[in-house]
Amino acid sequence: MTKRVLFGLIICSLIVAGTLTFQRIKIEQSNQTVELIADFQDFARLTTSELTIENILAQLRQLGVSKVALTEITVGERLLSQPTFGVKDYYPLAEIISEPAGFNQEELKLVNSAYLEAVPKVLASSLVPISFQEKLTDFDSEMVIFSGNQIIGYPGDLVKTAAALKENDLVIGLVEFSSQRGINQIATGSNVVRVHAITLGEMRVLSKERIINRYLRAVKERNIRGLYLRPLAENWEATVDLLQDLTNDLQAAGFKLGKAQPYPQWNPSWFSSWLCSLGVLAAFALLIQRYVVLNEKVLWLAYIVVALLGLAGFYSYALLFKQAFALLAAIVFPVLGIVNYDFFKHSIVKNYLLVSAISFVGGILVVGLLTGTSFLVKLVEFRGVKLMHVAPIILAFIYGLFVNNFPLKGWDDFKNWIKQIWYDAIPVKYLAAGLFVLAVAGIYILRTGNFGLPVMELEIKLREALERLLLVRPRLKEFLIGHPALVLLLASNHKQLRPILLSIAVIGQLSLVNTFTHIHTPVLLSLLRSIYGLVFGFAIGWLILRLCLILIRRTANDSRFWILRIPK
Repeated sequence: MTKRVLFGLIICSLIVAGTLTFQRIKIEQSNQTVELIADFQDFARLTTSELTIENILAQLRQLGVSKVALTEITVGERLLSQPTFGVKDYYPLAEIISEPAGFNQEELKLVNSAYLEAVPKVLASSLVPISFQEKLTDFDSEMVIFSGNQIIGYPGDLVKTAAALKENDLVIGLVEFSSQRGINQIATGSNVVRVHAITLGEMRVLSKERIINRYLRAVKERNIRGLYLRPLAENWEATVDLLQDLTNDLQAAGFKLGKAQPYPQWNPSWFSSWLCSLGVLAAFALLIQRYVVLNEKVLWLAYIVVALLGLAGFYSYALLFKQAFALLAAIVFPVLGIVNYDFFKHSIVKNYLLVSAISFVGGILVVGLLTGTSFLVKLVEFRGVKLMHVAPIILAFIYGLFVNNFPLKGWDDFKNWIKQIWYDAIPVKYLAAGLFVLAVAGIYILRTGNFGLPVMELEIKLREALERLLLVRPRLKEFLIGHPALVLLLASNHKQLRPILLSIAVIGQLSLVNTFTHIHTPVLLSLLRSIYGLVFGFAIGWLILRLCLILIRRTANDSRFWILRIPK
């Protein structure tokens, strides 16, 4: 009875999360316009006696560029062009000469005369008293890009900065991967356009194909709607060729060039997020019972207490509780599916789909929890990436190693289990297995995020090849590692391999859920990526299984191949 009620709670939460997911899909599909933004200074370096800046700006406009970003000139540059520019005497010249001091009016006139929109790249001034509003003088722009490590006005005058944004009806061009103090206090989600930029140094060394792939990936997979352009290898002809191919590929992918628009304000009620959390708590209760048998009254009392605390928490601290329950879902559902692999009495294919379906439910509940425009533009995001990548692996390994002891039926069982672990001799093979799992978990953690272990060139080429062949690239750790291991787990009853196969197979499931924690990636794209991973992963796992069975059959009586004698 208890399990049926818990399953019912999960289904009810899934319906709520599915409704929120459908709303998000409609919002994502309503914004398919991409804007090209050129850097004035970098393109100005290409000028020659034959190729003037006026010609460059005119051709950029013909190639689809609609905005040109201007960088502030320094006090030193302003003093050279305007000797009467006043600075405070008590600042040392060496400190003040590099301070930002507004914009070059000649550059602004050139951009305006080319019928392009000038975008100010504003840098916070610490010595020269120029306000944000003063820096916007003479600009008729709809966008501003903040440069540097902090927003102008941070920390004391952010109210003035926010007021100037509103007064001038400006959209913030939020450059991806930049970290700026104060941005979350002035950005609302509905006044932000995410911008992807490639540095001038990278433009000099990357191939045209890799640059285009990077821009396309940013637009398709990360809700980027502004592409910040620099010249390719400081070669105008090559740059023209790059821009032509880029615009063609964007249009072929279903996007159009034009004025980038922020996503509309979308902020579902905290109550809907709480309803989604009830399904996560129900899954957690089901998972606990695979490890420990709890009295029904105790279980339901704990469930109700935590649910009521969650109700108060979502009302008072919605963002914190959204992130906390999303993390819990990302840990619980992959493990819940994988520890039930031997519960389903079906074929390998059906069991493979059932285990993965549980992870899919977790992914949809994560989508239902992390709702709001701020998540879509990554002003706020999923928290606990490292934990969600290591906890399921450890939990799956422990379950596989002590499956005959679980579920523990009481305090005495727990004490006996601990004594067994503490006093029993541990075979070397178990130590080796544990070290192997720790090594896998360590490498896996270091590979998470954008700034972990470097990616091998071969892996980069494989990723790019998959992107060219498919609408979206499936995750390598799913179809090359996790999902094939799940096929082998479902096909084998080898008890000694079970902990290893469980801990590797769960990688595919947690990666599947992790795909949906990338809230700045369109839902339909995440769904397609996961399906690709499941299909390819099963195919590879099936081929490995067939190969193992053939080798076992052919070497059964040959003592030289004892290592291949792995039971089905």
